[in-house]
Amino acid sequence: MEQILLESLQRHMKNKEVTGNSQYGFTKGKLCLTNLVASSDSVTGLVHKGRATDIIYLDLCKAFDTVLHDILVSKLERYGFDRKFPDDTKLCGAVNTLEGRDGIQRDLGRLQRWAYAKLMKFNEAQCKVLHMGQGNPKHNCRLGRE
Repeated sequence: MEQILLESLQRHMKNKEVTGNSQYGFTKGKLCLTNLVASSDSVTGLVHKGRATDIIYLDLCKAFDTVLHDILVSKLERYGFDRKFPDDTKLCGAVNTLEGRDGIQRDLGRLQRWAYAKLMKFNEAQCKVLHMGQGNPKHNCRLGRE
């Protein structure tokens, strides 16, 4: 019975694309290094085109510890699911226009609302912005205040 449950969970995660194509960490066949190369390629392309680009690195406070289902978590661990949980993400976009800056701020707001709905919060002290490209306006992004 337990093996059937494990196989069913794995099949569901694969078929329903639970993790999505942008998820690299903790995904079979996808390395964090591959994510780094893909992200670098995207940013380099924007900067090469003369676009000021911001990369915002976000960190969730103890993401896995906020999961309310401790019994489920312990059972999943027994079946080989790693307790490691992705607790960071990044946003990237061209910011040399008002629309670009507004878009990043809008995405930050969406992430903030998602985290709130999941009873999670961002560790603002660990969230950083990397400003790239000539003429970058170094816009101050807001997390938690819209």
